[in-house]
Amino acid sequence: MRIQIILCNLRMKKLIFCLLLLPAFTEVNLCAWNKREHAAIAIIAENHLSPKAKKNVREISGGHLAEEASYLDEHRNSMLPIRHLLCVDENFQCELEPVLNERGQKNVLVHIQDCISELKHYKELDDSTRRVDLYCIVHLIGDIHCPGHVLYKDGRSEMQWVKFSYEGDDIYLHRIWDGPVTEYVSGGPLDLAYICDVATKREISKIQEGSLIDWGQEIATRCQNVNLDVPANHIIDDDYLMRNWPLARQELTYAGYRLAKILNEIFR
Repeated sequence: MRIQIILCNLRMKKLIFCLLLLPAFTEVNLCAWNKREHAAIAIIAENHLSPKAKKNVREISGGHLAEEASYLDEHRNSMLPIRHLLCVDENFQCELEPVLNERGQKNVLVHIQDCISELKHYKELDDSTRRVDLYCIVHLIGDIHCPGHVLYKDGRSEMQWVKFSYEGDDIYLHRIWDGPVTEYVSGGPLDLAYICDVATKREISKIQEGSLIDWGQEIATRCQNVNLDVPANHIIDDDYLMRNWPLARQELTYAGYRLAKILNEIFR
């Protein structure tokens, strides 16, 4: 078999994961998914691009989308401050206001919409603007599909700021959703994409229905129990990872298909 779905060797991956951790968990330095997850989303999207969209995407990016899928995380300090959180109200409706919060961070959905609108005129843009718009769309569509990146107004998201024990280390719950949950599948981005990209054309069309705002509400509804269904002993073990892998897989899959839809519409 090309891929074996096994319990990952958490000890072997511990060093890699720890290197990705940031000193503190604040809204300023949030990172949804790790490089592997963002790359897998980009690979899934590329698998479903039209010939014209694929040609334009590769010309703008200078290669494959997966190579720059983590661009925003790597250049965060030089980018326009963006709030990498999907903010929803008590009814899980997406909040678009304020466009800029008190820290000057731009609303993630507003920024995605602005990048889409601008990139539709890609022939009139300079190379740098085209690339940044493309990279923002690729990365942020992934971000809003990360269960740990939904900010619920009813307060349940406060659990993301609570530390849990994982492999003997104390880390915030949010970090579990950046990568460890998906480590139920071994291998690299191609392996992860291979496991996720299994929907039929009819299923993909169904997933792609609706607008960006519709997707946001759907994501928030689907992920509403992430902050509630946590271990009472605050220890993240294999059982927790296995139980949450299906949701992580679903969100990665949906992100890839929806990213493909957006790019196909831009470069129609």
